[in-house]
Amino acid sequence: MADATKRINYFDRQFLRAADFQDEQNYDLDRRRRHNRLLHTPGVAEGLQVTGNVGDATLSVAAGTAYNGLGQEIVLAGAQQVSVSSISGATATAFITISYSEQASDPSTDPGVTGNSMRTSEVPALAASSTAPAAPNLNILLAKVALANGKVAAPPDNSVGPDAGTVLPVDLALHSLTLTNNAVAPAGY
Repeated sequence: MADATKRINYFDRQFLRAADFQDEQNYDLDRRRRHNRLLHTPGVAEGLQVTGNVGDATLSVAAGTAYNGLGQEIVLAGAQQVSVSSISGATATAFITISYSEQASDPSTDPGVTGNSMRTSEVPALAASSTAPAAPNLNILLAKVALANGKVAAPPDNSVGPDAGTVLPVDLALHSLTLTNNAVAPAGY
C-alpha cells in the first residue's frame, strides 16, 4: 500500500464511489501502521503462548496480538493448532512463527457482481519450521520446541521470541521513575 496523504472530505449530497471508501480505508491503515512501525518494536504484545504435550504432533497457540516490522497488527482471535509432524529427523528443533496474512472473504451474491469479495479477512499465518525466521521483523518467533521423530520432545520455550515494545529516543535521560502496583509489594519490584 502506497503512502496515503489525502483524506476524504465529506459534504452533503456528495456522490461516493467504491474508490472513495477504499481511499478512506487506505488512509486509516497507513496512519495506524505508520504509528505502529515508528513507535513500537516488532514482537508479541499479548498472549500467543505456545503449549503442547510431550509426544504430540501438534502444538496450540493461544489467542493474542503481535506487531510486525511493517506496523501490521497480527491478531489471533482464538487458539489454533500448528502441526510439527512435517519436521523430520530423530532430533530436531521447530521454530513456531506467526505472520500477517489477508484473505478475500464474503463473496457477493448481488446481481452483476457475483463472486466479488465484500470483505478482506486478516488471518494470521502460523507456521512450524526447522529454521529460525529469515525475516524476523515480518515473521514473529513465538517459541522454539525440541522434537523427536516429528513429535514434541520437551515443553515449548516461549522465551525466545521478541516482545513488542516502545521505541525510545537514543538520548533519553531518565531523572526519576516511580513504579506502583498494588498487587506487588514494593520490595518485590
